[in-house]
Amino acid sequence: MAIHVKLRKGSKYILPHMCVACGSDDPYVPIFVRDVQFVSHTTFTFYLCQPCASYTEMGQNGAITPRSKAFGSLPPEEKRRAFFANRCVGVDVPFFYLGKIEFIFKNDNYGIAFWKLNGGDMSEYKDTEIDFT
Repeated sequence: MAIHVKLRKGSKYILPHMCVACGSDDPYVPIFVRDVQFVSHTTFTFYLCQPCASYTEMGQNGAITPRSKAFGSLPPEEKRRAFFANRCVGVDVPFFYLGKIEFIFKNDNYGIAFWKLNGGDMSEYKDTEIDFT
């Protein structure tokens, strides 16, 4: 499943105190999600826990890790964590900022908590199931 939350542009966003990927209550590693438009870009900051951050593209020390080599030999539960850490949140800013900003969360609990804190329009979409074996 995926949770989509639509909010007005320009409003302040309150983030739940949890990891955006796995939902643990110890997030302190920032990840930056950006949406690029014609001549401008918008950046949003979300937070991961240390185990999830070690699987992101930038890694815990800022060094880029090769995805195929790093994830090929992981056990299934760690592959799942790595997948969600790299694709946990997406942002879609409307063209010329006309309309609402859409946040897409792979973690349902985080998406619902974000919606409860910020309001807006929330919808739930069935996402494709992935086999991590």
